[in-house]
Parts: sequence; structure tokens; C-alpha cells
Amino acid sequence: MILSKIEHNFTNEIFVPLASITSNYEFIKSKERKVITKDDVLCNVVKAETLHILSPEAKELVGSIYNTGLLRFMLSWYTRFPNMDSMYFVYVKLERDDKT
Repeated sequence: MILSKIEHNFTNEIFVPLASITSNYEFIKSKERKVITKDDVLCNVVKAETLHILSPEAKELVGSIYNTGLLRFMLSWYTRFPNMDSMYFVYVKLERDDKT
């Protein structure tokens, strides 16, 4: 099992750049994953799917989760991670780990 930290506060669904996940390569490859969110919530990963930010699926997710457009969404991440060079983001469904 892999434990990663995600630079995003807890919500049930998030869409984040790979750069915002510690040990992101291991996170993507692992089948059993837990994450700690930016607000220190330990979570089980129910689903994780890597998507190109310019895909139709990514556009739909950004609109439904964050109620904003792709450009504004990307700029908000770029200001936090200016060296971000990947166009791949990860759609993650989370549930709180009740054992904490």
C-alpha cells in the first residue's frame, strides 16, 4: 500500500495535477492507496484515473467539480506549481478513513 500527500483539501472528488501528489509514480501504479489531504484528512482512494487536461472528460470534470473553465483551473494550479510540466491530471474519488 502507498500513502501519498495531495495538495488539495478533502472533498469526495478532486481533480489534481500529478505534481500535486507526493510519490506520484507509485500512487498511479499502486492498487491499494491512501492519501492525506492538505487539511490532514486520511482517506482511502476509491478511484484514481489519469486524464490529459485537454480531454473532453477533463473539461467535464473541471466544470462539474469546480464550476469553472479549464484555463482558470489550470492557472490556479500553475501559480502553486510553476514548474509543472505535465499535462496529465488525476481524477480521484476519496472516502474518509474512519479508523483515525
